[in-house]
Amino acid sequence: MRRATGVFYCLALLLHGFLIVDAAKILVYCPSISKSHVLLCAKYADLLHNAAHDTVLFIPSYSTPLDNFDGAKHAKVWRLQNVTDAYDRKFDSLASVMEDSHIGFIDRLRYDVDFWMETCEDYVKQIHRMQHLVDYNFDLAIFNDIDPCNPAIVRSLNISKTVLLSSEAIMDKIAPAATPVVCAQHGGKSEPRPDELF
Repeated sequence: MRRATGVFYCLALLLHGFLIVDAAKILVYCPSISKSHVLLCAKYADLLHNAAHDTVLFIPSYSTPLDNFDGAKHAKVWRLQNVTDAYDRKFDSLASVMEDSHIGFIDRLRYDVDFWMETCEDYVKQIHRMQHLVDYNFDLAIFNDIDPCNPAIVRSLNISKTVLLSSEAIMDKIAPAATPVVCAQHGGKSEPRPDELF
C-alpha cells in the first residue's frame, strides 16, 4: 500500500511538472510611426499577455502627437520620450513620395535612406537610455519591418530570439528569408521557399 501511494505521489508530481509552463518575457518593439501601426503592435502585445506571457509593449517616440497613445488594454507599456524630432519634420515629404506612382526603385531607396537616416542617428545616440530593456532579460523580441533602424536597435538589446512582425503585403513574400518564424497565412497556402522568391 505504501509503495502504491509513493508511486501515486511521484506520478502526480511528475504530471504537475509537465503542466507547469514557464511564460516567456516578450518585448514588442514599436516606434510611434503611426496610430494604426501602434494599434497593430498593441493587439499583438495584448494577445501575448492574455496567453500568460510577460509582455511589454515598448514605444520609442518618433511622432509627438502619439506620445500618449498606446492602444494596449492588458500588456505593460513602456515608453521612451524625446527620441527624435526628425520623423515629425520629414513626415510631410513622405506623403508626396507615396503618392508618386512613377518613382523608380533607386529613387525610392535614396528617399528612404534620407528619410530614416537622421531618425536612426538620433536614436542610436540614446541607446544608453534603454539599459532597463537589456536588464529585463527578454526571451523574445518582436519588431516591425517599416523602420530600418529596428533590427539593429533590437540586436543591441541582447535579445537572442527575434520575430519580424510584418504589416506590409510585400513582406509576406520575403519574410521567410528574413526570419525563421513564418506565420500561417492566406488560408493555409504554403509559402514559397526563400530560393523561390526572386
